Amino acid sequence: MKEKYYEKIGFIIFFGFALFVVDILVKRLLEAKLPEQGVYFLGKLFGLCCVHNENIAFSLPFNQDLLFFVIAIIVFYLIYNLTLYYRDNKVIGIWGSNLIIWGALANLHDRMNYGYVIDYIHLPLWPVFNLADVLVVTGVTMLVLVYVFEKKKDQQVSASQA
Repeated sequence: MKEKYYEKIGFIIFFGFALFVVDILVKRLLEAKLPEQGVYFLGKLFGLCCVHNENIAFSLPFNQDLLFFVIAIIVFYLIYNLTLYYRDNKVIGIWGSNLIIWGALANLHDRMNYGYVIDYIHLPLWPVFNLADVLVVTGVTMLVLVYVFEKKKDQQVSASQA
């Protein structure tokens, strides 16, 4: 039983790491090979273009020094939560924390090496983003679901005890 659990955890960590590597490789490939104007498909419904984002999520401006500090605190907090999810065997929490950590590390890799994040996925009416951003948003969504379901469960338990 425990072996299956550890295999599942190993897969989750490997999957996050693999997406981290894919994001970095895609960024390097697109920076080297993509035409400056980008490439668009389905009449500009979907596109690949390289944008150097010196800001934070959704291109909002933020002090770079403060950003590294905030990212470090968030990653340490997520690692702490990850240990709690491991202890409590909450697989969705493990998935969510793992995806956020690998996504944050991929963008942090860009910031430390280039001074900006390379965004490359273009959709209409949305800021350009990258796979690391998708990992972070997916992970946050999973953690919100864990939180909502835990709150609901706590409410049901307290209602049944009343």
